[in-house]
Amino acid sequence: MSGEVGGLMRRGAVLSAVGALSLGLTTASAMAQGTISVNREKVLGTYGTVESANTPISPLAAGPGRVFTQNVGHSGATAVRFHFTVLKGVDLAYWTVVVTGADGRKWEHGPSGPTDSEFWSDETTGDLAQVELVSTVASPPVRLVIDQVAWATVPTVPRSVVGDALFGKWKDQKEPILTLGRSVVRLRFVDDVHKKIYVCTAWLVFSNLYLLTNNHCINTEAEAKSALADVDYNEEDGVPARSVRLRRIVMTDVPLDFSLLELEQPLDRPPLVPGAPVTSSQKLVIIEHPGGQPKQVSADKDCKVGLASVPGITNATTDFEHGCDTLGGSSGSSVFDAASFTVVGLHHLGFDATGKAVNRAVHIGKVIAAIQAKYPNIATGAPSP
Repeated sequence: MSGEVGGLMRRGAVLSAVGALSLGLTTASAMAQGTISVNREKVLGTYGTVESANTPISPLAAGPGRVFTQNVGHSGATAVRFHFTVLKGVDLAYWTVVVTGADGRKWEHGPSGPTDSEFWSDETTGDLAQVELVSTVASPPVRLVIDQVAWATVPTVPRSVVGDALFGKWKDQKEPILTLGRSVVRLRFVDDVHKKIYVCTAWLVFSNLYLLTNNHCINTEAEAKSALADVDYNEEDGVPARSVRLRRIVMTDVPLDFSLLELEQPLDRPPLVPGAPVTSSQKLVIIEHPGGQPKQVSADKDCKVGLASVPGITNATTDFEHGCDTLGGSSGSSVFDAASFTVVGLHHLGFDATGKAVNRAVHIGKVIAAIQAKYPNIATGAPSP
């Protein structure tokens, strides 16, 4: 699921989450049957907050060149992003917005056409960034406004565990987990309704151009437009995550809780391979971004199938129970068979009718079949139309 509201931790693990409830002890054998709720406010974790703003941007100097400069941010944030709305000048490609973070990295955006009237910047480190408007003409008739600021803080995630360690660091694993993990990414996106930045996990499917995650992670074009897919995120190496944008939502499905997303550019790694249906007690492995943290792996003795066929979001038996360790941020993770290392499930945590947290995954065969029925070319790895 995602970064703030805790997902699920067993064996007396301490759960701590910003603005969210703590979840208790859960194992596969204790999971209740029945339909589950994946209400975003309960099951997704929060990476940051979105606030309304009103910073007008218009030429304050003659062009061509830099015609506007102002520092914008949020005090105390660890990183910031800005949402721009173009009030005038979107039809002509004579201007560019440049955002420079505290670390000197720049992000630039010029309008691609009449429909490019609003956009999110990339994330910059620190609580302040320099926003510039650069023009190629002498007197640019352009006006924009920064109407939202998304700011991140260090996520509050579980750090104290009683008993066995919950996760293994992906970078410390052996093959084939190391190679498979390269096809797993962290997703960050803005929810305009709840005014939060949420975090999920996604993975390459069919080709190096498509990501699969949960419907309760990303399900609108606005969310897709705000999303950043973080490739090989690892805060320990001190290198900022390489973020790739989404082009569109290809398909989203509520009953099966999946969204198929198309990237703006292909990644330099292969898609994961779907596998056969699961059986009870089958050993599993999950590669995930729990709590929005760097990529980690769940593969201990309890990471196995419970009941192999249970209801999911609807009364249809779309899911299987599992006892693998997950947190908010793990939503959308690939669940592997531990023997073949093929993907057997799409993880999603939810709550049953009694309010108990349950760890479930959608049978991957059902997801693949739904996509094949609607987009057979994509499902065979054909180029995007």
